[in-house]
Amino acid sequence: MSNFVFHKPQCDFARLKKLLAGCLATLLIMAVLMLQSCQGAGGKAPPLAGRYVVTARKSLFYHYGPAQASGPDGQLAKGTQLTVSKREPGYSQVILDDGRTGYVPTEDIAPALPEAAATPTPAKSRRDRPEPMPPPGPITPLPLPEQPTPNFRF
Repeated sequence: MSNFVFHKPQCDFARLKKLLAGCLATLLIMAVLMLQSCQGAGGKAPPLAGRYVVTARKSLFYHYGPAQASGPDGQLAKGTQLTVSKREPGYSQVILDDGRTGYVPTEDIAPALPEAAATPTPAKSRRDRPEPMPPPGPITPLPLPEQPTPNFRF
């Protein structure tokens, strides 16, 4: 007969404790980094909806979305105030002051200043004064491309 000796496995609790502490610390760091990336630059999350203003010189306006077959429905001038109902990367869904809804490029808009902060204080000299912004204009329709005249020959 053979003599088999069974050894009880010895658990190194100190080593296991260090391993678990390292895993927990890694998870905690990952959670903090994920929360910071959700907040964006400056520690504040950008507003998702609300009053915005067009910052681009001209911004294309699409009634049904940027993938609509007919192309843009018009252009919004710089300074045009609008309400963002859904802000997304690429294009945001907006409501114009006249009630029309549509989409504009998200990079062409920025949160509008509150009315109290938007009133400028008088400048002391001419060079300190910012140039006045042009008044916001209506949507200017884009010209339709000319259609070729059909030439029917039988």
